[in-house]
Amino acid sequence: MKTILSSLLLILPLLVSAQQSQDTTSFRTGYRDAEGASRVPSAEIDIPPTADDLQATLYELTDEYYAVHQLHWNVTGPLFISLHELYQEFYEAIAQKMDEVAERKLALDRAADNRPAAVAQNANLSPATPAGFTTDKESLDILSARHLQLTERLAERITATGETDLVTQDLLISVKDMIDYQLWQMRSFMK
Repeated sequence: MKTILSSLLLILPLLVSAQQSQDTTSFRTGYRDAEGASRVPSAEIDIPPTADDLQATLYELTDEYYAVHQLHWNVTGPLFISLHELYQEFYEAIAQKMDEVAERKLALDRAADNRPAAVAQNANLSPATPAGFTTDKESLDILSARHLQLTERLAERITATGETDLVTQDLLISVKDMIDYQLWQMRSFMK
């Protein structure tokens, strides 16, 4: 029995090798296969400006995500429960868009950068989110000012990417739509 098993183990690799040599259309599964990489479609777009717009958007969305989350935890005042719940909806929606923006950048074969130090250096949204408790009115003022900056920057990027990459433009339009919707919700508290 041992001899038969040993013989099979010796013959099996030869049979597999013979089968592979007959099948010239077999798919190669090796990593870093140049032939396999050529099957991945490449975009016919001007990648650097588009990738830069995506990265700038990712920095700002990340910064805004943390600002909204900070205020979600620390809002005080008569509107606490309404704003606490609303801000949770906001940061969850922002997180989803952050992921979409990062994945679009990856689809363009560019790495996404979401390191805290890089976000802090590049987002440039103001005013800064204060430490500690924030009143309901102050939180609305802070977030609406920051969202307004974000939507204005997105409008510029939407125009720019319309000339280079319609898929990215469509994504940025959806991000702007979300930010504008959140702005409308905040304004309803401020009237």
